[in-house]
Amino acid sequence: MPSSQPSVNAPLSVDVITRNVRQIADLESKRAGTLSRTDAIGGAVSRFVGSLWFSVAHVAGMTLWVVWNTRAAAQFRFDPYPFGAVNLLVSLEGVLLATFILIAQNRQGREADRRNHLALQISILAEQEMTAVLRQLDTIAQHVGARREEVPELLMADTEVSEVLRQIDEEIAGES
Repeated sequence: MPSSQPSVNAPLSVDVITRNVRQIADLESKRAGTLSRTDAIGGAVSRFVGSLWFSVAHVAGMTLWVVWNTRAAAQFRFDPYPFGAVNLLVSLEGVLLATFILIAQNRQGREADRRNHLALQISILAEQEMTAVLRQLDTIAQHVGARREEVPELLMADTEVSEVLRQIDEEIAGES
């Protein structure tokens, strides 16, 4: 009679993958719904100016500006060479675009920090779960008299996250 338990080597079930993908999509969707007006506008502007269409339109507009102001009849030229007005507009545009891009990068940085905190929390929980599993396996092996694998005590001890971080900080400071 076949076992209803999945094989240890079996790939993840499609249901588990689908559930995980849905959870991530739901988290992203909820996060997008809580953006401030500034973050939403900054993100939209950054996406637009980072597109190929913006670049093409920008080059076309500048080319048209220069051609018009060098080839049109003198009375129709509104910004003769050296094109002071277009220089002013491009400079102003650069300042504004840099601001919008920084707003979007700040938001992305906050989101990356949030995801890193989540990943760290999950890693700590996984480490704690594995420590508990190792302790239980050792206890079971002891109880049934099975040959116990040599598992270093360190692996069955609780990990002090602050101590690990202190050691990392010391090591990194020593490399600087």
